[in-house]
Amino acid sequence: MEQNESSMFMTRHTIKPKGEDLKSERYPGASERGVDLAKERAKEEILSLIEKAKPGTVVIISGASEVDRTKSAGEIYGDELQELLKDNPGYLVVTRSEVQDMLSQKDGKALDKLAEIVRSNPDKKIVIDFPLFLKEFGFGAGRWTEKDGNLTKYFQALLEKHNNDEMACVKDWIENEGRIDGSSLQGPNPAEMAKEHIEGLKRINDFARKLIGGSRPIMVGGVGHSVNLDATAIYLSNNGQVTMEGFEKLGGELIKETELMQLETKDGKTIFNYRGKEFIV
Repeated sequence: MEQNESSMFMTRHTIKPKGEDLKSERYPGASERGVDLAKERAKEEILSLIEKAKPGTVVIISGASEVDRTKSAGEIYGDELQELLKDNPGYLVVTRSEVQDMLSQKDGKALDKLAEIVRSNPDKKIVIDFPLFLKEFGFGAGRWTEKDGNLTKYFQALLEKHNNDEMACVKDWIENEGRIDGSSLQGPNPAEMAKEHIEGLKRINDFARKLIGGSRPIMVGGVGHSVNLDATAIYLSNNGQVTMEGFEKLGGELIKETELMQLETKDGKTIFNYRGKEFIV
């Protein structure tokens, strides 16, 4: 990354509680195994991205949906990164709980305090873990669920059509662009969904640049949901089109819990990295 440039990454949320995989007492919406999985992702991939970034890079982990497990995944990433980097003088991690403490003081100066932390540590790589709801990452608000949490009529019909087979539902959604044959129901358009996700990341980037000012390199991250992220991955790797051909090009599998995708700039080109492959955007 050159100055004034930024990279972006997204992951799916972590595992939710089910059966014997009990809910985490610390991280709402995540299971005990889900906490371990998110820690592993932070250690094996997110840390590597940060280590490879240029000196002085500021990392903002911010985007999440309205669903708790997306915010919790982002929080776990920050907590684990702080633990991994606590003895390294070249890094500084501000966790979600630390940001919440600043906000709880209700003096309106939380963002100023974060900006001062950045200014006071010009040579360090800084991670600020600040998971916030972004409407672009939302699962509800009429996309897949209504405001009351119930499934949309389109999503209900899609599940009934395919007997709750998730893969079959996703393929139908992509192939028919959010329509169901013989029905007036309309679901989210896959390509529009992808573009909204990317706009959400750009909003985090704009927030980060406004927060830190200057020209330090920025890396922004967010946590979202499968289907939404699947469409985004296809869009970025398939010339702005969300098609089944593009889905198969990426392996024909849904994004897994905490699986990561990244956008970065190399030699003046925007590169999408996913599942060990690089695509020029």
